[in-house]
Amino acid sequence: MQENLAMRIIRANHEGNVDFLKQVFLEDKSFDIFYINRGKSNWLHSANTLNPSPVEVMEFYIEQGVPLDAQNQYGDTPLHYAVREHNADAVLALLKAGANPHIRNERGVTALQQLVGKIILEEDVPIFEYMFEYGIDPYELISERSKSSFFDYLKKALHPYNSKGEQSYRPYLQPLVDRLTENFQEK
Repeated sequence: MQENLAMRIIRANHEGNVDFLKQVFLEDKSFDIFYINRGKSNWLHSANTLNPSPVEVMEFYIEQGVPLDAQNQYGDTPLHYAVREHNADAVLALLKAGANPHIRNERGVTALQQLVGKIILEEDVPIFEYMFEYGIDPYELISERSKSSFFDYLKKALHPYNSKGEQSYRPYLQPLVDRLTENFQEK
């Protein structure tokens, strides 16, 4: 019975059915809003597992006090999951509520570092902007082993061709790099 209800909650998360969530968690109290699954994930993690949830769902869980910086069995926080699902609205909601963008998972990776080494999608640009606005230093090294900063990485992503000679220019990154150049002193 509870397993079936959990699946309905997950579906409601992805559909943005906050009315159903209010009914289950607040009115009927048929499921614990502070439930932690076997993988140590809470409902904020689950809201961005496999599919992004609308920001209204994230705000509902945040308003109810579901822990923002809870780490699951892999050390990932809800912010890691929101970034992984390219859910910029969820990233902003979590950061506004006080989520810590500096938490590293068991591999030593922050939420923003998950985007490094992947093709940066246009919908990822606000994620970078929000992370920089909420405390990530764009000149911070990407990882302990890296000699490149986030800013260096973004500038490299603007190159018209990758190392294989294939066209890779992403013009949607240029305004972000320009704003960073204006707003931050290079170290």
